[in-house]
Amino acid sequence: MPEVKRRTLDEYRRYLPWLEQMGLGEEELRRIPVHETPDTTEGSLGLGYVSPGAPPAVPGEVEAYGTRQLYVYHREVPADLWARLEAATAPAQPSGYRREGMFTGLPDVVVRDEDRDNPTRRSGEV
Repeated sequence: MPEVKRRTLDEYRRYLPWLEQMGLGEEELRRIPVHETPDTTEGSLGLGYVSPGAPPAVPGEVEAYGTRQLYVYHREVPADLWARLEAATAPAQPSGYRREGMFTGLPDVVVRDEDRDNPTRRSGEV
């Protein structure tokens, strides 16, 4: 079965403005094929929604109406680019999430788990 030609992330730069902030060059973006469905077997990253005017991921397919999500598949993206995309698409976490934050690692800082230290207090209680 012949391999389906896919568009690359380079062709979607104008639809995903956050890509400019990553500092990836045209050649790097051309190495990343895009899909309109997630890969449920080996992992994928959702890159966000593209507007109705964006071309289909497979040239020659009928254009979809409305917005749609774009994905990249882990098995198709070089490891260095995958790591950068993964970091760029990770949801923002508050400082201190998983005991990581601005002050973690300083010698005078002690991390205290209030739920563990006070088992009668439920999470979220003040």
